[in-house]
Amino acid sequence: MSDFNQQIREYWEKRARGYSLATRLSINNERDMFRTTLEEVLKESRRLDVVDMGTGAGYAAIVAGMMGHHVIGIDNSECMIQCARRNAHDFRVDVEFIQDDINRSIFPKRSFDVVIAKDVIWSLVDPVSAFVEWTTLLKPGGTLIIADGNYYLDLYDDEYRKKTQYNIMKRGKDNNLHAKTNMDNVDFNRIKELAMELPLSRIRRPSWDVSVLLGLGYEDIRVISMDKTTFSTLTEDGPMILPSKFMVVARIPNDSDKEERGREVVDSKMMEAISQRLNRMDEGVLEVLKSLSDRNRLKIAYGLIGGAMTVSQISDVVGISQSLVSHNLKVMRDSGIVESHREGKEVFYSLKYRYSIESLLGLLYSISDGRPT
Repeated sequence: MSDFNQQIREYWEKRARGYSLATRLSINNERDMFRTTLEEVLKESRRLDVVDMGTGAGYAAIVAGMMGHHVIGIDNSECMIQCARRNAHDFRVDVEFIQDDINRSIFPKRSFDVVIAKDVIWSLVDPVSAFVEWTTLLKPGGTLIIADGNYYLDLYDDEYRKKTQYNIMKRGKDNNLHAKTNMDNVDFNRIKELAMELPLSRIRRPSWDVSVLLGLGYEDIRVISMDKTTFSTLTEDGPMILPSKFMVVARIPNDSDKEERGREVVDSKMMEAISQRLNRMDEGVLEVLKSLSDRNRLKIAYGLIGGAMTVSQISDVVGISQSLVSHNLKVMRDSGIVESHREGKEVFYSLKYRYSIESLLGLLYSISDGRPT
């Protein structure tokens, strides 16, 4: 486990008792929005095999267990798992809880009908790899349920900063369930410091999630707002709602669906559309693929997922000379992969379409059955 991942785990170890209290209050609240939405999504007559990734104190796992499903909850925090087992016992729900790394599965492929991840994707160092791993666990036709939010996006996004300031003015600072159940006086500023280093703290969601899931082959993707109140901002195209909490529900195709698509016959109209797509591909796609076909440029692209860096920083991370970094950055800029901006005397380079490149790299590792190190 990396030092940074260890710091995240230690924070949640300290938060376990208070988080468990919040979990119990939420389970007892039959009108809790997450609970009612999950119950609607999992409304099936048959008993489903469900795994809850990053289960915390067991909220999603226990709710699914109350519905009669066979549920396993996984978390890397020992304290959280202990709380989850205690909560399941007190609510008289049969759920198996396992302490393990949610990014590295201990289960065979195609083990579950449903994979749930509540309030966990935002906290991952490599969220795309998690999506790829969890997808392998789903049975054909299985469902992935992501409940998450644009947590700490206000650290980098001016519009979300305005939203946070408005909510503080309206409701007061730390006027939420987790702040009210902070049993051990945990410093919430610590998770804010850690969040500044996490990739999804800089990206507007759930559009990012939908993009990744489409790339992984999911179908029937639904986005459900979990916001009790909305906040709008005025853009050039008119008013736009800034989502905070959301649920994304997506289905992986059945094998029969894939076979049916593979048997589709191309007619004359489709031939014309295919020809147009191939022509458009020649205009730019090949340049992007050529740009990423070099090992050093691939490393640079993966490194820039973490955020903007100078030539010197990239040189240190990738392990090549600054002159070679500059050469590779020029190639990547010409193909539209990176862009640059100046801050004082320093020039910073970043991915032009960050979430798209991250999705692409995740798919490449999935296809090659490799993993980034």
